[in-house]
Amino acid sequence: VSEMILALQTAGLAVERYQMASTPNAFLANADVMRLVREQQMAALPIIVVHGQIVKTGAYPSLAELRPHLNGASV
Repeated sequence: VSEMILALQTAGLAVERYQMASTPNAFLANADVMRLVREQQMAALPIIVVHGQIVKTGAYPSLAELRPHLNGASV
């Protein structure tokens, strides 16, 4: 995960990571994320959001899974 985040950041993309305990407002600000947390609890985590849309839940995506959501950014 750290290598993928570094690759995304090196490509000039903004990457933000949140934890429920330390930044609950990041979760509360997204109704879809909160619905998943209420329905699936910890099984929903991690929840990957790109451009405001949930693209994967329950596991970290591979770079190949993320590429289609990055608006053509070359990573």
